[in-house]
Amino acid sequence: MKTMNLWICCCIFFCISLKVNAQIFDPEKTAKRTETKVKNRVNRKVDNTINDGLDEVFNQKKSTSKSSKKASKSDHENSNVVDAEYLGKNDFVGQFRLEIETAEKGKIVEAQSGNAKYYFFETKSVCIPKKEDSKDNATYIFDLQEKAVTIIKEKGNKKMAIIQNRPLIKIVKDESSGKKPKMEVTKLTATSMIEGKKCLKYLIEEENCVTTLWVTSELPYNFRNLMLSATFDNDEVGLLSEVYNKVDGLPLRVVREYKTEEKTVNIYIRNIVESKPDKEIYSISGCEVTDLRK
Repeated sequence: MKTMNLWICCCIFFCISLKVNAQIFDPEKTAKRTETKVKNRVNRKVDNTINDGLDEVFNQKKSTSKSSKKASKSDHENSNVVDAEYLGKNDFVGQFRLEIETAEKGKIVEAQSGNAKYYFFETKSVCIPKKEDSKDNATYIFDLQEKAVTIIKEKGNKKMAIIQNRPLIKIVKDESSGKKPKMEVTKLTATSMIEGKKCLKYLIEEENCVTTLWVTSELPYNFRNLMLSATFDNDEVGLLSEVYNKVDGLPLRVVREYKTEEKTVNIYIRNIVESKPDKEIYSISGCEVTDLRK
């Protein structure tokens, strides 16, 4: 009887194993799982690098840099993930406010909407996101030469400055075809005055998105490069899109309409000042400083 029970158990286990293996090696499901894992790993890498530093300081947790390095190695081994390029200097010295409104199926997506003040120096960029009714505001200072980011936060009566190596922004490439993504650029004759600047209308059509831009040649700066200098987030709203390399000047209004998703992103640049901001913006004087670069 024991032998028969053991034999029955083995048969059941064998059948289950066959079913599981069939599921694991289903080509279509495997491809979808791989794509999802890559995207999730990209977002986790950035989030973990930042959170490890903040947790170590504010919660006195032990550093988890080893796990971060392990994740980083795994990211580099995946051919679908590439590092975004960084420039060592900004071409624009000044400041502006950036507003983003993202809607999916007609509803505002709060996690992908908001506004922030940006300050640009020759070798530094500062981002101060504005969160309504929040005590968790922070200032992010990006040193383009040192490739470091300083995060200034307040905890109680303390003002803390955490310095760490800047995590690389990861971009998931679409390798579904050997061709480069289609990008048709149409420079129209329509003009509009925005923020006191004369803007020309551009229409850029990609495989999955149509972008309308109002661009001023009076501000001959590359928007994508400015955003790369002042972020460590993976791009969900098109701030790092290649479309900004196709226009002559700074876009003051952008509308991105995605074809395969019921998603629209509105981007506004306001309150532009073309002069060097006060360097006190990136001062860490009076802060308790913790340097995690090692």
